[in-house]
Amino acid sequence: NDTFSQSIAQPSNLLVTRHKSMVENLVKDLSVEINTGGTYLLANTLTVREAANMVRRVFDHTDFPSTWAPRFLGDKGAMGASPV
Repeated sequence: NDTFSQSIAQPSNLLVTRHKSMVENLVKDLSVEINTGGTYLLANTLTVREAANMVRRVFDHTDFPSTWAPRFLGDKGAMGASPV
């Protein structure tokens, strides 16, 4: 029964496409020059692993390698939680 399975739901392709489009438009809008009504900020789109690394650097002040990246379910060596 898929309703009670332990698999993690994957986002629909439509949601992923809309998210990518929104991020691309935001980055484009941020880079518009000030004299034309923009903010003229430099912005880059990050991968999930890059973003997780940056978030960890902001909140976790311990020393960890700059090459650190999270392991997501489906990655080699990733493990789910063990039963209690």
